[in-house]
Amino acid sequence: MKAILEKIKTYYKLHWLSIDFIPAWNFLTAKQSGDVRYLIKNIDYERLPEILEIQRKTLENVFTFLDYQVAQFSIDTSRRNQIIFDLNKKIASMEADYNQVKNIVEYLLLAGPDEEFYPALKEGGFVIDMNLPFWNELERIKASNENKRIKINEQKAELKALTGSNTESNTNETEEVLIALEKHNKKDIDLKAITMRKWLTLKNDLSKAIEKQQLKSVK
Repeated sequence: MKAILEKIKTYYKLHWLSIDFIPAWNFLTAKQSGDVRYLIKNIDYERLPEILEIQRKTLENVFTFLDYQVAQFSIDTSRRNQIIFDLNKKIASMEADYNQVKNIVEYLLLAGPDEEFYPALKEGGFVIDMNLPFWNELERIKASNENKRIKINEQKAELKALTGSNTESNTNETEEVLIALEKHNKKDIDLKAITMRKWLTLKNDLSKAIEKQQLKSVK
């Protein structure tokens, strides 16, 4: 009897109906987990309550409505697709350079000096200073090349922010987008403290910033 009363009590709790008010964390968690109980206001989200089947169906309809609102909030698709294409191309080029340099350095560390590979190193953006100790130069190049990996990951985070702009399907994806947004805005972002609309606005702003960067790189 007590369990039934708890379900009825939960049934009368309010839920969010608009992306203007629902915290981003609640919507994203409901989407990622598939559990619509995260749409209920003022409950213990660490210990989700049991609910009546009629409430579950209502919440599923509410989620569909919220998801529709999210889908309506998007930047121009054709423009975004071009940005995504250019960014993918840039990342592929960066990774090719990184891997080429990494493979050459690993070979030279084993084989020793071999001038045949120096032009390929130069293509990757590195030159061995013949006036300095060879092994020190290799370590310098190796460390600098690893810094390129950091830049590649940052670019991938930006790409994730674009391709996952309205449809974060898992926790890792949301975290990657969050990292990109925090880096862009130079401050921490609490998903429980901002609305879903604010989350989408932040991502839209990031997409525009990425677009400007891409246009500059083309020029």
